[in-house]
Formats: sequence, C-alpha cells, structure tokens
Amino acid sequence: MTKKIIFIYSLVVFLTSVSTDAQVFRTYFSSISIDNKKIADTGITEVKINSAASLTFNFTNDFDDSTDKTIYYVIHLNDRVISKNYKSESYTFNSLAEGDYIFSVQAFNGNKQESVPVVKLFSVTKPLTPKQNSKDLIIQLSFLEIILTIFSILILLTIFIISRKNKSKKTKKAKPSLADDVFDEISELRESNKNLKSSYKLFEEENKKLNKIISGLNKSIVLLEDANVNLIEQKEALFEKKIKLEELQKQKDELIAIKFHDIKNPASAIKGLIELLESYDLTATEQQEIMESLVASSSSIIDLVQEMSVSFAKKSYDEEYIMKLSFLQEVVKSVMSINSAYAKKKQIRLLNNTSVSIPQFYFDPPKLKEAIDNLVNNAIKYSLPNTDVTIRSFLTETKVVVEVKDNGVGIPQDEISMLFKKGAMLSPKPTGGEQSSGLGLWIVKKIIEGHGGTIKVESRQGVGSKFTFELPFKKD
Repeated sequence: MTKKIIFIYSLVVFLTSVSTDAQVFRTYFSSISIDNKKIADTGITEVKINSAASLTFNFTNDFDDSTDKTIYYVIHLNDRVISKNYKSESYTFNSLAEGDYIFSVQAFNGNKQESVPVVKLFSVTKPLTPKQNSKDLIIQLSFLEIILTIFSILILLTIFIISRKNKSKKTKKAKPSLADDVFDEISELRESNKNLKSSYKLFEEENKKLNKIISGLNKSIVLLEDANVNLIEQKEALFEKKIKLEELQKQKDELIAIKFHDIKNPASAIKGLIELLESYDLTATEQQEIMESLVASSSSIIDLVQEMSVSFAKKSYDEEYIMKLSFLQEVVKSVMSINSAYAKKKQIRLLNNTSVSIPQFYFDPPKLKEAIDNLVNNAIKYSLPNTDVTIRSFLTETKVVVEVKDNGVGIPQDEISMLFKKGAMLSPKPTGGEQSSGLGLWIVKKIIEGHGGTIKVESRQGVGSKFTFELPFKKD
C-alpha cells in the first residue's frame, strides 16, 4: 500500500512539474548511504536495511540565485514532523525498530517559497543470512523493472505533452482538423508503445543476466562455507597435534633431566671410590668392597643410559613402569654399595636396617633404586661428619614402608611445602660444598606415585630429616 502511495505522489509531482508554466523548485536526494556505503542508484523507490544498520539521507534543492539563500528543511517520518527548521543537508537514522517508514524532506527559503518535497520509502528488517540477501536482491530487481517501466511511460507521456504544446504553438494560425489530431496521437502512441516494448525486452535481458550472476554467487557462497568448515577441522586437528607434540617434548625434557640427574650419583660414587683407592692404604677386603661398589655404580650408569636409549628409539618419553616380583633388600644393598665411598669421604656412617623378612613383591627395581638412591645421596649431602644415615624398612598388612633418616641440617617448616617441586632451591646448603639441582626429591615423588605409593617428610632444623614412603604390597 505504501509503495502505491509513494508512486502516486511521485507521479502527481512529476506531471505537475512538466505541465505548469510557473517556476517550480524541487527538493531531491543527492545520495543515500547504508553503513556509510553509498547506494548506486538513489532513484530506487524502496530502501531495505536491517535493524543493525545505519541509514543516511543526503539532500539538496534547486532554488536559483534569485531567491533568498537562507534555506531550511522540514522533515517528516510517517506523517510526523521530526524537525521543522533543519539546517543540515544530511539526516541519519540508527537502530530503528522493524517496520515500514515514509521519509520526506521539503526545502523552504527566506522568501517563504517552498519546494516540491522528496519522499523515500524504506523498511527495517532483522539481519539476514547470505541466502536471504540473495532472495531480497532478486525481489528488488523485479520491483526495479516495474519502476523503470513506469518511469519510461512517464518520459513518453512527457515527450508527448511537450510535443503537443510545441505543435500547438506552431499551428495557432492553421488549426488542424480533429481527425488529423487523433491520427497523429495514435501514431505517436504506437511509436511510444514500440519503444516501450523494446525497452522492456532490454530490461528483461538484464534481469536474466543478473539472475545468473546471483545464482553463481549463491554457489560460490556454498563452496566458501564448505571450505571454511574444512579449514576449521584442519585447524582443530593441527591444534590437537600441537598439544601432543608439546606433551611429548615435555616428557622428553623431563626424561633427560631425570636420567642426567640420576647418572650424576653413580658417577660421583665412582669418583669417590677411585679417590679412596688412591688416598688410603686399604686391606684386601676393603679393596674388594670398593671394586664391588665400582661395578655396582658402573652397572647403574649403564642401566640408566640403556633405559634412555630405549625411550628415544621408541619415541615414547613417558615413564614406563615394569613391575617385577623382586626383593627390596637387594635394591637397598645396591644403593648402599654405590653410596659407601661418598659416605666414607664425608665420615658418615651408612646403616642398613632393612627387614630381611619382607618377601618378594611387585615393583620396578631400577626405578625404585633411583628413588632410594636419591634419598640416601641427599641424606649424605646434607649431613655433618660423624653422624648416621639410616635406611629402615618394614611390612604392614597391605604396605611396604621405607624410611631414610639423617642427622643433618634439617629443613625450615615454611619450606617443606616446596620440597617436592621441580627445581625447588631451598635455604639449607650441602655440608661439603656440593652442588644441588633441585630435581632429586621431585624425581623421588614422581617414582613413588608411579608405583601407586605416597611419600612424606618430617624435619627439624639442626636435628635432621626423615623421609618415609609407602608402596602397595602386591605378591600376585
């Protein structure tokens, strides 16, 4: 209905302007912009926008230089005056509610002359999907055909009226007969109808071309959407691979840190044993014990290197626990042998109070050896000369308990919570000037928890520390 009103209004204004001899001034749109983008043809009868867009009308007038140059505009929206003395030649709407609107602008000058107003219909809808936009474009093009056809008819009528006026002026003295006038008018109408059909065919061909372009664009949109889905899937797959690679790198770094740290203990033991051989006049029995310790320390290094080589060959850097039915006493004996030279060098007594009654149970011997070796080595490192480091073990109904106790420098209570963190550097210092990496107790906790066990510590500064861990007692 509103489209018809606008059309009738435009037709009346147009016919008025071409049929009167008085000077007529007009208000007209210079441009229309949606979201600051100009519409190519401001003659489009209806403008469609979505509720999120902004709509800007730029307008002017054709008052000539003989009129008063003081110009102002009266602006209506849906028959309601929204501005009476508007000086600017631009008006913008933002965030309008959904619906149809009629926007009109009329210019006035200081001489109280008024211009013919300009009217524009526009509608506000919800934001559309790409497919809906394509459909709306087809609808707008179809409506454009009708408007262009009507506009062509108006042009022909205008030509006809002007031609008739000119003909009337030239033939004031010699008036033609009524039959001649009718014949001329029929001829002109036939010519106009012929031109109109030709124009309609051109418009129809252009419409077909545009429809083909729109169809191609719709296909392109579908292809782009599919490509976008594939890209998202590839991105997600790459992200998952990135996370896996980062996890593998983290496991690799931890494995290298653990193995290098654990190689350090038997290597230091070998150095200490060699120093004993060179510095003291030893009995045959003591030499035999040192040789056995050297063999045990060398075997530990070889086992650690072999384990690392297997991990690198498999490209699997996660700690793998191989549970075997084994004796705890044998593991403790090996640890005592490795650390005996270190203890003697610092004048510390190593005491093995491991219970001989603990039967075989399932655990990973190399890894548990790493854990106990780190605890014993740490105890020697932070103990004073002429003190004891004691290893004690016993069996409860469901668990095997192992304790490593020293009479060393102890740990401040406020630092105990940091004790098992990777790289933690605490205030107590080794008593023999040794170096500390902050990895040993982190490795111990990792191994004990890998066996399904737990570890705790009791410590007093200046008195010493006792580390206790428990392992599940599994015989089957």
